[in-house]
Amino acid sequence: FPKTFMALEQALRQNLSHQWSVEEMAAFVGMGTTLFNEKVKTYSGFSPLSYLINIRISEAIKLLKRPEISLTDIALDTGFYSSQHFSTTFKKLTGYRPSEFRKNHLQRK
Repeated sequence: FPKTFMALEQALRQNLSHQWSVEEMAAFVGMGTTLFNEKVKTYSGFSPLSYLINIRISEAIKLLKRPEISLTDIALDTGFYSSQHFSTTFKKLTGYRPSEFRKNHLQRK
C-alpha cells in the first residue's frame, strides 16, 4: 500500500483544484471505498477527506510564501471552493489566517 499511497498523493497534489471524492480516490488505487477508508486511516491516521485537506493546506503553505499569488488564487488552486472556506480551514489547522501566516513568513526573510 505505501507505493500506491505515494502515487495517490502525487496525483492529488498535481490536481488539487479537482473536487476529489472518496470514491474517486479509491478507484484511483483500485480499491473499494470501505477498504480504502481503512487503509488510509491506518496509513495516515486521517480519513481520506481529512488527508486530502491536509495535502491542500501543505500546498497552500508553499504558495503563501510567494507574495505575487493572491489568497483567492491560492484558495482556488488548492481546491477550496472559496477564499472564505480556505481561510476558515487554514486557521483551524494552523492557528493562523492565511494573511497572518503570509505576513509572519515574509517578515522573517
